[in-house]
Amino acid sequence: MSMSDTVIYSDLTKNRMVFDCETTKAMGIADGEYELRTNMADYRLDTDDFFMMQWASGHKVKVVNGEWDVTSVLKASQHLMDACGYWGVYVEQLDYDYKGDFIELTVGS
Repeated sequence: MSMSDTVIYSDLTKNRMVFDCETTKAMGIADGEYELRTNMADYRLDTDDFFMMQWASGHKVKVVNGEWDVTSVLKASQHLMDACGYWGVYVEQLDYDYKGDFIELTVGS
């Protein structure tokens, strides 16, 4: 089976991700919707070559009343983990990139 024959996205209605940040407060980030990105290798590839790529989710992360909308964070995080093939489930950190106007995700296993 080639990679093009493989479904890489799980059912996003059954979330496996866990919000493990210290707080739900989105410090200094205006209410709104933001693209979620992460830097990871493509773990789906069968290769010994390792290089980092930036992955972006099509699902937006929401900030409402100064707090992370945890449901949107978990959905977008799972989308990114499915895309790159990483097995981690713990959303450990969310950082706002002021230059690029996106949220940077750190996930642990």
